[in-house]
Formats: sequence, structure tokens, C-alpha cells
Amino acid sequence: MSGSVLSVDHLSVELGGSEILTDVLLTANAGELVGLVGPNGAGKTTLLRAIRGSVEPTQGRVTVEGNDVSALSARKTSQLVATVPQETRLSFSFSVEEAVAMGRNPHIGRFGTADDEDRRNVNKALDNTSLSGFAHRPVTELSGGERQRVLLARAFAQDTPLLLLD
Repeated sequence: MSGSVLSVDHLSVELGGSEILTDVLLTANAGELVGLVGPNGAGKTTLLRAIRGSVEPTQGRVTVEGNDVSALSARKTSQLVATVPQETRLSFSFSVEEAVAMGRNPHIGRFGTADDEDRRNVNKALDNTSLSGFAHRPVTELSGGERQRVLLARAFAQDTPLLLLD
């Protein structure tokens, strides 16, 4: 489909000798919200991992804004796809603002520094997740729900055309 943000075309994934996904077709356009529903072990997380390029498909392909994910560098993929994981793993004493700013890393580069656009994206993400008042608190002092909001804010700050929530 022309103009789609995400296209999953006849995707199959095999892990450990078992076929987890078979012939999956999925298209999502800008602004669409797509939910994957199914029992534990149905392959939902595997599909999300294939979409972000961390699982190699046995057949088919995934494109984000026309880019074949399997052909992209990790940095380029991170400029196109942000992910919020199921579990909150924020164990270092970064401030909330620092943790959210990590979402800008794919745009800044290894030796770059944050610019005004990066700071605007971080502040907007903090505002949109009601975390501005927590900006200077260590993430290790937050509740589980607050940590989940930090991960969501980090994904918002990443400013990608595709956001995956596991």
C-alpha cells in the first residue's frame, strides 16, 4: 500500500527450529492505532521484534516508510521505530530527564551533542507524559508505573514515525 508507515509482507519467523509466525500481512498508515490481541505465546512480541529488526525473518519483509528494516543499521532503524518494552528496566540513577533524553541518541550520533531540537523533543515528551515535575528525580526512586511513563516519554522523544508498545 502506498504511503503506509509500516508494511509487513508475507512475514514468517522461525526460532529454535519452531515456526513462530507464518505468512503475516500487516499494513499501518500514519495516525493509525493497531492492536495485536492473542494469548501468551501467540507470537505478538516476536512480530514486534521482527518489525524493529531484532529478529531475522525466515521469509517475507518488513518496511517502515519504504525502508527494508533488515537492510538498515541499528541507528537508522532507531530513527524510524521506537519501542516501549513490557518490562521496566531502569536500574541506574539517571534522572528522569536524562533517561528520556536517551531517546534522542539515534538523532545525535555517537560523538554529537544535543541541540535545541533535541531539548524541545525531550521537554515535549516530559510534558505529554506528565513527568516534567519529575525531571530531576532519579528513575530508581520512581514507582513501576512512573518508570513505565519514563520509557513511554523516551520513545516519544525519539520522534519516530512508528511507535511499538509491547
